[in-house]
Amino acid sequence: MNGCPADREQFVSNMTSVQTWDVPVFLDPHGFEVVVTNNYQNNSFEFPWGVHTMQYAAVKPSNGLTAECTFNISVKRKFI
Repeated sequence: MNGCPADREQFVSNMTSVQTWDVPVFLDPHGFEVVVTNNYQNNSFEFPWGVHTMQYAAVKPSNGLTAECTFNISVKRKFI
C-alpha cells in the first residue's frame, strides 16, 4: 500500500465543507489481483462538523491477505 493519507483537521465557518483526499494505492508485488473496498464512493465529500473516518481495505483473493488504510478528517467550527 502506498499513499495512505494522514489524519487532518479543517476549521471552517460554514456548517459543511467539501473535503477531498488522495486515494491510497494497493498493489501486489507479484501482480496478483487485489480487490479494494472503501466506505466512500468518491474521494470527495461534503461533510458537516465532526470527525469522519475514511476506510480502504484490500484483499488478495488468492490467499486472503489484507491491507488497510484508515484516516480521519475532522471538520471543526472556526470561531471568528
